[in-house]
Amino acid sequence: MRYCVVDDRCIGRTTEGRPSGDLLIADAVGPGCTNRRDDVLVVQSLLNVAYARIRIPSRTIPVDGIIGPETHAALLHFQRTQVGGGDGRVEPAGRTLARLNAVAAGPPRSLGSARAVSVPSPLELALGAAALARRWAADARRHLEPLLAFAGRMHRRTDRLATVNTHFHLDRDAADPRGSISRVAEVFARIERVLDAAADVFREGAMLAESPVVEAPLGAFHSDHAGLRAITFRPGLTSYGPNTRAALILHACAHFVGDAEEIEHFALEFPAPDGAPHERGSRNYRELMPAEALCNAASYAAFAIHAATGSDHRFGARDTRL
Repeated sequence: MRYCVVDDRCIGRTTEGRPSGDLLIADAVGPGCTNRRDDVLVVQSLLNVAYARIRIPSRTIPVDGIIGPETHAALLHFQRTQVGGGDGRVEPAGRTLARLNAVAAGPPRSLGSARAVSVPSPLELALGAAALARRWAADARRHLEPLLAFAGRMHRRTDRLATVNTHFHLDRDAADPRGSISRVAEVFARIERVLDAAADVFREGAMLAESPVVEAPLGAFHSDHAGLRAITFRPGLTSYGPNTRAALILHACAHFVGDAEEIEHFALEFPAPDGAPHERGSRNYRELMPAEALCNAASYAAFAIHAATGSDHRFGARDTRL
């Protein structure tokens, strides 16, 4: 069983069981340091989780792998309040990284008070966003139904087809557009069933290096193994706003409901509108062929939002406050 995980870099994949351990960095991060992109992403992710848990630093920061002024200021703020000061550097085995991981793993508390702050857990946030995700999925399926009803005369519904083609590019392959639309509709019908049972399918996990936000086993919807039929949400989810949480849920559900290892990653929806190639793909989002787009998890989330709202909003892991 393979797992697709959505994290602050957008998406990664692990093939050997579940990841474990604190978030770690290979080299120092901060002014005058090596600042490997993967290390900076880890630190930025932990800073955003710290904001969600204890409101330190004072706001979320972009998770872009670059040590810019916002990341540096956030680090100094965190060090000043949590480790007695510092120079904005994070060492692999230093106090700042240890404290960031401790905050991510520990119960949220208000600074200077023993009274716990009521911060929703990742599972509570996921269950709360499931209703919006389900509405978007239902709107996506309803958007497709008139196209299926028109059979060979789908060209008459050009407004609806334009939205479909933005994300699935069926206009590039006229062989069986109705069959492709039927396939997309079935994926959304499955997603609706998963979200109807979210309380049974969703579960919570600790902060893990390879899976800081959400983790979905590929094709587990079809598994007879009860232990695999779960989508796991982790503390990184608390860094995002409600629209983005719903979009991440749709992305994870697409992986979950596809046939065995069917819906993976071919292109990211960001930066809009062109996106970028990812993992199995060599073309960007706008250049995908239909066979690739139909197997691309990001395409399902972006299409659902477009169909539901009438605009090509691409809420996702880059939009931490939406």
